[in-house]
Amino acid sequence: MCVFNCGVDIFYVTMSRDKGTIIALGDKFLARKLIMLQVVRTMKKKIVSS
Repeated sequence: MCVFNCGVDIFYVTMSRDKGTIIALGDKFLARKLIMLQVVRTMKKKIVSS
């Protein structure tokens, strides 16, 4: 999970097929904005079985 403030109203978010980039589409003052974030580190949740 990630939270960031970009000053843009985001209405669509997706992740690239290789899981290396998060892509968001937004709107600011009636102009479309494309935001691309590179994933630099991931944390995997460990599942503990009993």
